Amino acid sequence: MQDPTRAGVFWPGEQYEKIYRYCYFRLGSRERAEDATQEAFCRWLEHGGAQQDPLTALKYLYTVARNLCADESRLPFWDGSACWRRRWSGRPS
Repeated sequence: MQDPTRAGVFWPGEQYEKIYRYCYFRLGSRERAEDATQEAFCRWLEHGGAQQDPLTALKYLYTVARNLCADESRLPFWDGSACWRRRWSGRPS
């Protein structure tokens, strides 16, 4: 049963584990999932997430997490290579 004093209030801490598990399932790496989860919550806050209703906030977090995981899964584990980034960015090397 939900606490009536918290009705209609989004508590990020309660959703963090769900978003993390979603990212871990998509990425298969604990470190990459932690980074993606943290970035999703940072973007949610930058987007004004504290003013969103709970359902909108959760939808936004899952959408951002999905996009981050898709972007992250395109990168190899050694994504620090400037050579690799130049090759795929369309800029001449």
